[in-house]
Amino acid sequence: MERNAVFKFKRQHNINFVILMFILITGCVFSPRVIPITPLPISKAAHTIPYSVTVEFDEVKDRYGKPLPYARLDTGNLRHSLKEFLEMRGTFQKVYLNSGNNVSDFTIKAHLDLLSHDKLTQVEYTATVNVQLFDQSGENIGVYQHSNNTIVYPPKIVTPFSRASESSWRWQELWVNPINKIINALYENICEQIEQDYAQNKISASLVSLGLVSFGKIADAGETSHYKNHGVSFSYDNRLKIEESKEEKTITITLEGYEDLLLMVQVMAIPFLSGEDYAESLVKGMRDGMASSGAEATKVQKTSKEIAQKKRKGYTFDYTLSGVTFRYIAYGYNSSGKKIAVPIQYPVKKEEKVQPLIETVIKSLKCED
Repeated sequence: MERNAVFKFKRQHNINFVILMFILITGCVFSPRVIPITPLPISKAAHTIPYSVTVEFDEVKDRYGKPLPYARLDTGNLRHSLKEFLEMRGTFQKVYLNSGNNVSDFTIKAHLDLLSHDKLTQVEYTATVNVQLFDQSGENIGVYQHSNNTIVYPPKIVTPFSRASESSWRWQELWVNPINKIINALYENICEQIEQDYAQNKISASLVSLGLVSFGKIADAGETSHYKNHGVSFSYDNRLKIEESKEEKTITITLEGYEDLLLMVQVMAIPFLSGEDYAESLVKGMRDGMASSGAEATKVQKTSKEIAQKKRKGYTFDYTLSGVTFRYIAYGYNSSGKKIAVPIQYPVKKEEKVQPLIETVIKSLKCED
């Protein structure tokens, strides 16, 4: 009887030990921690490019060659870090994320490979960043690639069973700091090369406008001008810069340049989708994109406003990025055989200033047959 009790105790003890080891191992292998990349430019841009750019980043996978054993990179974080790096350094005048809602002069498409080489007494990281620069017509006008590496000496040998004592081998010093250092250095090198190409006229306004119908002007404040083209017309405040671009089945008229207001009028020929449905998908896509990029975003809500002398349905949400809260709204409707969308974005704290400019456009907006 006593022998059976001892046997049962040992058996249960062995089972518990196996379960504990499984939790520790899977905790390390299947739940790696995210390494946050913090933009830290060393210097300001030597030549600011007076155009806008949209940042896109290839999906980052957990494994590149030999995997990072207990850590991973996040695509949204990388995209946001590169955007902030460009803004802090001042390489471009305006930087957007790849939300699909902004009309920019250039597009950056970035790709990152990160390898780790583990040895008994050290870990070597090698990072390669590849950036392709495209103009508005989609032409590739520059390829920039740099590699960098660093060696870290862990305070002790890291094994799959060291998860429970991560603080002892200093997560920050072993993973976060060295990887941040080499990726920021790569960002710096690439920005310097892009700025140098601009200074040498390898990046110019003629390349930006290639293949596009566009125009822009800034006039005196307090006056209005009138736009009429592509079956729509409206008045707009002269403090806004106006630009027009063509994509497949969509004409986009963009108004911006005053108190961070961004307003678009889109004329579309999209089958099987109403203007209102398009506005809803636009707002929900924008909201998901901002949330995945680290912004604090509210839930999407319905709204309505009088546009072109009729009440139009729309959707809206707020998001906070780098301490600034923005409001994003999109209205959509069908009129005169056309599908119209009106996306609007502005800082909430500047709503009182930008609202009169918004009203000038939407109250005068008409569809021409």
